[in-house]
Parts: sequence; structure tokens; C-alpha cells
Amino acid sequence: MNSRVRRSSYILVYLLLIPFAFGGCGKKEGTYSVSGYDFTLPDLGGNDVSFSDFQGQVIMVNFWAPWCGPCRMETPDLIDLYGEYGDQGLQIVGVAVAFRGERSVYDFVRQFGVSYPILLGNNEVVKNYGGFRGIPTTFLFSRDGDLYRKYVGMRPREVFEKDILELL
Repeated sequence: MNSRVRRSSYILVYLLLIPFAFGGCGKKEGTYSVSGYDFTLPDLGGNDVSFSDFQGQVIMVNFWAPWCGPCRMETPDLIDLYGEYGDQGLQIVGVAVAFRGERSVYDFVRQFGVSYPILLGNNEVVKNYGGFRGIPTTFLFSRDGDLYRKYVGMRPREVFEKDILELL
């Protein structure tokens, strides 16, 4: 197979897989009780933080890993969104998963200047959130604690912002 045909085949396969990689492009998931989504995890200071600590706020739970390229690309947008809408009731919580030692998480947070809480995830919280096809995986909850959207894969700021503004 010549290189032009091979390249065209790769592009076609890539284009066919885009909808699956983006989890249906952010379609509504409906509402679900927050009880299945509650967790208590340590933050980088060793303090326990629970999902329920943020009751009454629009909560975005972003599962990521320090080595994940799309996570690294998405983080500056999350920082900006938190800075812009945090005082209006948006709470972003980063949950580090599949990290290679806590040091890598600390280094990532310092490098990017992450201003929202970062928690150290575990297999149990990933299981409670239904497992993941990939990271980043992000969940957006209404002020009532109902699941509003689930995003599998990186999203541009505009996608998150549109949904956040609907809930604030």
C-alpha cells in the first residue's frame, strides 16, 4: 500500500472514531442522585475532602493524570474557568488518577499554577464513577448535586463554559 493510500486510511479511521473519543460530544446524561458520586479523598496537604463539602455549588470533577497530554492541554482552560466563575458558585475539583507517585502530581500543580483543589484519587473512586474509557474524564453537576454532563476526552473551554453558564 503506498503512503498516500495509507495516510488516507488513517485519516478516515481517525474521523470515524472522533465521536466515540468525545463521548457523544457532551450530550445530556440526565439527572442522577449524587449519592453514588460522593467520595472522600486526600488533598495535596493530606486533608480529607468530600464531594459533599461543595454542596450548593456547580461542581466540575475532572479526572486526570500528570502524564496525560490532553489533560495538560485542558488544564489552563480549567484554571481560567475557575478564576472567572469560582466566585459565582463554580467549584472545580481535580482528581489525579493513574499517577506515578505523588511527586508527579505536586510537580504538575506547581508547573501549571493550579488554583482549584487537587485530590489524590484511587481505584475505588474511579469505579464509583463508572470507570473510564480514557482521561481526562469530567463530570459536571448542578447545584442540586445532579449529574448534568459527562465528558470523555479533552474539551475546549467554550464547551465547558456554555454548560457551566446554564447551571450558574
